[in-house]
Amino acid sequence: MKPSNVPWLDNSTKVKLGLANPDLKIRQGRHHLRHILNASKSIIVIDTSLDEASSPSPPLAEWLEEVAENTAIFSEVPDIVNKTEYDKNNQHRSWNLLEHDTNKALKLRIFSTQYDGEMSTSTKSGNQGRDVRQRSGLALQSGRQPELLPNTNTALAVAYELPINNRIINSQASMNSIEAGNSMSWQERENMVSYASINLRPGATSANSNTRATPKWPNLGHRINGLTISPAIDPRPLPLQVDLPTTLQAIMGKSDMKLLPKRWSPYRLQAWLKCPRQAWLTNYLQITTTEVQNQDIDNRTRGLLMHDIEAEILSLNGVPVFDKPLTSSLPIVHCKYNDIDELWLKSLDYLANKSPWLARKNAVSVHRCREIIGVTPDVWQEHLDGETILQPMGKIANYLDASIELQHSAPLVCEWPISSTSRNTVTISGITDSGQTANFALSGRIDRVDQLYFPDSDNSQRLIIIRDMKTVNGPKTKQRGERHRRAIFDELQLALYAKAWEEAYPDDRVIGVGITEVGETTEYYVEIDEDYIELVEELSIGKITTYTANTYRDLGEEKIGESNGFRAWLDERTRTALRVVESANSGHVNPTVSDDCKYCKVRRLCPSAELGGKL
Repeated sequence: MKPSNVPWLDNSTKVKLGLANPDLKIRQGRHHLRHILNASKSIIVIDTSLDEASSPSPPLAEWLEEVAENTAIFSEVPDIVNKTEYDKNNQHRSWNLLEHDTNKALKLRIFSTQYDGEMSTSTKSGNQGRDVRQRSGLALQSGRQPELLPNTNTALAVAYELPINNRIINSQASMNSIEAGNSMSWQERENMVSYASINLRPGATSANSNTRATPKWPNLGHRINGLTISPAIDPRPLPLQVDLPTTLQAIMGKSDMKLLPKRWSPYRLQAWLKCPRQAWLTNYLQITTTEVQNQDIDNRTRGLLMHDIEAEILSLNGVPVFDKPLTSSLPIVHCKYNDIDELWLKSLDYLANKSPWLARKNAVSVHRCREIIGVTPDVWQEHLDGETILQPMGKIANYLDASIELQHSAPLVCEWPISSTSRNTVTISGITDSGQTANFALSGRIDRVDQLYFPDSDNSQRLIIIRDMKTVNGPKTKQRGERHRRAIFDELQLALYAKAWEEAYPDDRVIGVGITEVGETTEYYVEIDEDYIELVEELSIGKITTYTANTYRDLGEEKIGESNGFRAWLDERTRTALRVVESANSGHVNPTVSDDCKYCKVRRLCPSAELGGKL
């Protein structure tokens, strides 16, 4: 309503010309408003007096004040409003009729709550399609008959996954309730949707606890004392809850599709083992959320770099890479290139050709360059220019030192592609939980396969060690060996690699498997078959562990503790893999709740992810 500014005219000039009249626009507004009010028999005016952000204009405010004094206007409800819309017997009415003396007014009724005794029910007013759907949803929640049924039962059942799984988690067995000297029954897995309460990633003390002689085996954990709980025998993939209606089962993860790939890799099996729903969404349907690009060098890139360094030094010493293995071999210390200084220079030559990012000057490159070779990018550039000679340092030097120290472990092949004589897969066979024989095709590559080296032995049977390299941060003193323990108790990879090698080379015997932890220090861990402990305990093959001898035994053995723990572990890992395959074959894609839900790429698509916690 402000008068317009006229360019180049001061206030005195605008007064003389009659252009500075402040109420001109207001008078024009009054004139136009009267035209509008007289334009029709019924006029709807929105009163915004109570809204401080958008108060009515002066002409409208004047008219509203004038109307308020006219009681005739408020004596009857406007004809444009149907009587049913304000009838108090109509629970879905859009208006409430307010009466005071002779005055009547309508108040918009959007959402209301009624009380039937102590029971309250909520309802949504209105006759639009959205109103009807919302009102029907509220009726279903309160157990009343809805106006409109859902399009499908599935659409209604989706909302129940979260509360159902929450109820199951709150009621499932927990190791906290198990007294010392007792075990959690294996049958409890039938009532589980989460493995957060059991110990699948044990610490050193727990992993070394001898519990395979417990009366109940397999079990989901044995309480040694108030603090120590033994590792659980892996119950995954957790079964679909079958005590639910068919529609709810479909929502919770039961489909009629066979989700079997042509071949299984250890990575794919582990993904389905961890959470069938996540694997189904990411690996099968190829659904994922957009990842935020990290400014750091990808962990996989750093890990592959160390793998490539290993392949390079082994290849220089005649070890096949991504090819058929040797029939016999020698430890690195007995090969052509066996000196730390020589291997160091060969590694630097490889870095110069394959890793140009090491010479960058950004903060990330500075950190990673120090980590890998122990110098800054500036010093590395000086080396590339021939101005200085670098001494063995960093992660690579630590790895080379540890590799040379393996005096009784001879590499046969690096990056061996799992294959039989006829195809690029190996058939893995085993006994299922029900006692039936089953199998599946396994593909993949084994990082490194070593032969136990005896210079003066004439033993025709090769004794094999399967190794897999993992790059780790640190590790801190208390975390050393943690990645190796995870590979034994939580993962399938090492055991399936061992089974694949024995299937391809049946005359060989796998007596050890282990993770090579490459960090600030490098340690070759190896889990040894208990039958060969006396043979290898004085040999230089890496840091020996015997977790399997303390934890695993054959199913149904007559004399407890009589079986070989290492071979029993291989069978158990195979049995777990077969359980994964059978679950996928049955179309089960039920969610498995764990702390990993916090970092799941598809957590927004999974109602149960909320139960795993928030970041």
